[in-house]
Amino acid sequence: MTDRAFPSVYWPDMAVTANFLPEPQWLAENCCSAVIAFAWTGDRFLLANIAGRGWCTPSGRVEPGETAANAAVREASEEAGAELIDPIPLGVYQLWQEDGSHTLAAAYVGFAPCWDSAFEGSESLGVEAFAIEEIPSNYYRWDELLEAVFALAREVAELEFGPAGTQ
Repeated sequence: MTDRAFPSVYWPDMAVTANFLPEPQWLAENCCSAVIAFAWTGDRFLLANIAGRGWCTPSGRVEPGETAANAAVREASEEAGAELIDPIPLGVYQLWQEDGSHTLAAAYVGFAPCWDSAFEGSESLGVEAFAIEEIPSNYYRWDELLEAVFALAREVAELEFGPAGTQ
């Protein structure tokens, strides 16, 4: 499943060089300070429209005492109003700053059977489910790394959760 290439890319909005380690064993307990939640609806991924960024996967900081998996569930809820069921680790983004330091962000994919695009207290301006083919033209920053990680997330989601209606 992880025989695809995961290129390194520069993300100027964050001033980091990003790469991806696709093996879940990189997700040692408490290794990551941030999390990305790929919320699979059965045939689409949920994206949240975040002020100042645009359409993107729910993501954020891991809070003190919280596991990365619990943070993925919380971020999907806070940003997409989604219930994220059975989050599965995909791997870790390494975000390298220019001074050589780096941070780690865990990536999970989980099944989202329901969501609320207009819930009270939302951290987003809206939520939509996008087909994988629609994501590149809508995502706020698209590149070959994100394309490869979304492909992995889709592969794992289809394998683990199946298409819509089979969960």
